[in-house]
Amino acid sequence: MISQHIPPYFSKTFANSLNDTFAFKVTEAIDGEIVESNHVYIAPGGKNMTIDKEGSQLRIKISNPKSDHNFVPNVDYMFHSVSKLKKMNVCALLLTGMGKDGALGIGSIKSAGGYTIAQDEDSCVVYGMPKAAFDMGNVHEQANLVKMADKVFSYLESKSVKKAS
Repeated sequence: MISQHIPPYFSKTFANSLNDTFAFKVTEAIDGEIVESNHVYIAPGGKNMTIDKEGSQLRIKISNPKSDHNFVPNVDYMFHSVSKLKKMNVCALLLTGMGKDGALGIGSIKSAGGYTIAQDEDSCVVYGMPKAAFDMGNVHEQANLVKMADKVFSYLESKSVKKAS
């Protein structure tokens, strides 16, 4: 799930571009869509994306921004919805960006037992969002952008080893 501050006309093109380069399927998220494994969902520009659990399935909800959301798609809003998904292995990343959107939401994921990583200052274009989360104590670790994928895979591997034991 990706919520990135982008305008409406750009998110679909962005998703298509990533789909051409990633091994995973990448699409702009659609309201009501059921979440599939090995699929990356980009929040539509100008809208918010949340994830709800319905029975054994996860479903994407797309909505108009709240009046207090200065940045849209709003990262905090998505992170808060993800933090409510109980008994799931969640790893949340907060990347470069201005302001503090995502800092509180990633903290709710950490509090719910998820693993949280913020991009380090050296690899950020703008260190605002990751710095705010780090300063609040809402991330387990900071990592260079180039090493983030390895951090995520290590976390997920550790969870699957524990399940198998």
